[in-house]
Amino acid sequence: VYNASNNELVRTNTLVKSCVVQVDAHPFRQWYEAHYGTPVTKKVSKAAAPAEGEKEKKPAEKARAKLHEQRQKDAAIEHAIETQFGAGRLYAIISSRPGQSGRADGYILEGKELEFYARRIKSGKKHQA
Repeated sequence: VYNASNNELVRTNTLVKSCVVQVDAHPFRQWYEAHYGTPVTKKVSKAAAPAEGEKEKKPAEKARAKLHEQRQKDAAIEHAIETQFGAGRLYAIISSRPGQSGRADGYILEGKELEFYARRIKSGKKHQA
C-alpha cells in the first residue's frame, strides 16, 4: 500500500522491509474475541435474543468467564483500528527482510504511527487520482 523509498515498489507489489501492507483482519478479530470475550466492533443487532433460562455453568466456563471479566477492564481499541476491523483490513508494517522463502514478519500499526501512515496513504491516493 505504501513505501517511503520508492513508489515503483508499490506499483509492482514488491515486499521490502518497512513497507506498509494491508492484511486480513479476520485472524486478529478471532484472537481478540477469544481472548477478551467481547466482539471487536460494537454493532447493535436486532436479532439478538435474550438468553432463555441460563444453564448451570461448568467450572471451566466459570473460570473462563472470570478471566474474560478481568481482561475486559484493559480491553480498549482505538477508533481508527476499530474502523479498520469493520472494513476487514488492517495496516501492518513488514519488520523483517522478506527473502525467497516467502515469509515476512511484521506488526499491526496503531497510535501515532497509524495516523502518520494513514495521512501519507490518503495524500498519495489524492495525487494519483
